[in-house]
Amino acid sequence: MGKQILFNTKMVQALLDGKKTTTRRIIKRTPSNEEPCGYGFWKDFNYTDKRWYIKDYTHSPVWWTLEEYISKFSKYHVGDILYVRETWLAHSRGINTLSVKYRADDAVNELVSFTKERFNKFYKFADQEKWQPSLFMPLEAARIFLKVTDVRIERLHDITTTDATKEGFKDDDKFNDKGELLTSLGNFSRLWDTTIKKDQFKMYSWDSNPYVWVIEFEIIQNV
Repeated sequence: MGKQILFNTKMVQALLDGKKTTTRRIIKRTPSNEEPCGYGFWKDFNYTDKRWYIKDYTHSPVWWTLEEYISKFSKYHVGDILYVRETWLAHSRGINTLSVKYRADDAVNELVSFTKERFNKFYKFADQEKWQPSLFMPLEAARIFLKVTDVRIERLHDITTTDATKEGFKDDDKFNDKGELLTSLGNFSRLWDTTIKKDQFKMYSWDSNPYVWVIEFEIIQNV
């Protein structure tokens, strides 16, 4: 079945345009008053064996090699097939079938088939004449599939202008009300903050510079 990954409408548009090949996701931390971005997380390079190591007190006070840590705790791994959940709208089309429209580009899949059990689960979202959150989009309606090509760990501020472009952002050649040029990196940082919940802002905002998973991928044909 693959694993799911959620994107907002703007990022789905970037995927469809071939402009997004990377996403950053928070490494969830144990809250700490002393360190806004988390408690007891270290990423260090050992010059003896020339390997990166991670210690993460959220899980255990031991050192793992970077590869071991990613293997144990990353949601996504190289080779994984992901199906993209996106904002959608559905209409009933007969026995165990729905018509699905996608907000990113208004494309329509006229015939999405379900088993009876799955149809009964998702039928409640049909014929409501309103967009449904990506969180509730069924696998059967997925039209974008990704193959993970790399997973690594960085601080959020490690992102470069080139990285921000791979995230689907661009330079707008415009200025905001503070007279700042709207660069791809600036556009990324502003959108990042809009995705963080209020009660987690101190830990995961752009200014907090949290550790993040960096997941690179390529679009593949339906699996």
